Amino acid sequence: MKTLDENINNEHDLGYKHILSHKKNFVEFLRSFVKKEWVELISEENLVLIDKEFILEDFKEEEADIIYKVNIDGKDIIFYILLELQSKVDFRMPIRLLMYMTEI
Repeated sequence: MKTLDENINNEHDLGYKHILSHKKNFVEFLRSFVKKEWVELISEENLVLIDKEFILEDFKEEEADIIYKVNIDGKDIIFYILLELQSKVDFRMPIRLLMYMTEI
């Protein structure tokens, strides 16, 4: 059974997932945090939201993920956004990230 804190964190994870699932919000998010020239090449029109989750079953209740694909200069680029609000350090995170990458 989940505690109140766990339910609230999951609620926030899902809230951010909902916000970033809108292409306009995602593009604005990228432009706000990634200060690289290639970000300006991304528009809502060339961005594809992939309706697929790759979260491993062990962590299904802990995270929300979003996957976008964009083609820049003939190359497909995949953005995998894993949302997980944490209140303490998770020392398993490096291995978890590796597992997510291999699943994709």
